[in-house]
Amino acid sequence: MKIKIDKEVPISKKKTGAAGKYTEAFRMMEIGDSFMVEKFNQSETARMRAKKLGYVVTTRKQQDGSYRVWRVK
Repeated sequence: MKIKIDKEVPISKKKTGAAGKYTEAFRMMEIGDSFMVEKFNQSETARMRAKKLGYVVTTRKQQDGSYRVWRVK
């Protein structure tokens, strides 16, 4: 098998996905600020991203079934 080597092909931008939008949100938030997500797995993704960034958050399920994520530290 032969592999073709390409030169001068620019590297495409990295997609940030869901975790990237949470990174931006946490950097803009102050302690006590919160945001809402629709599903539990989204709240877990946000919580894990916050932990990786050094923030402390808490999440609560709301009466309508959505989840709210608060920055607490």
